Amino acid sequence: MRAYIRKTLDEYKSNLMSAEESEIPTIRSAFSEWYYSVSDQDRAEMKPFWDETKKEAWEMIDEIKEMIEELRMLKEAELAGARK
Repeated sequence: MRAYIRKTLDEYKSNLMSAEESEIPTIRSAFSEWYYSVSDQDRAEMKPFWDETKKEAWEMIDEIKEMIEELRMLKEAELAGARK
């Protein structure tokens, strides 16, 4: 992947992660404008980045689901203990 593409993608991801909720639409809009201005070849070079980003997101979602399940089990154990 070309350095300028990698730099833009990394900055976009970093900006989204550190942004206030109200800033996100502006960041996404600016990125979208840039994304659709590059060539199809450049967009094709970005596929591994997007694949990795999706993988990271699904891993995070799975971790959160595990934590929620763990909290649910702890709450049930706490309620069961209180009933005794």
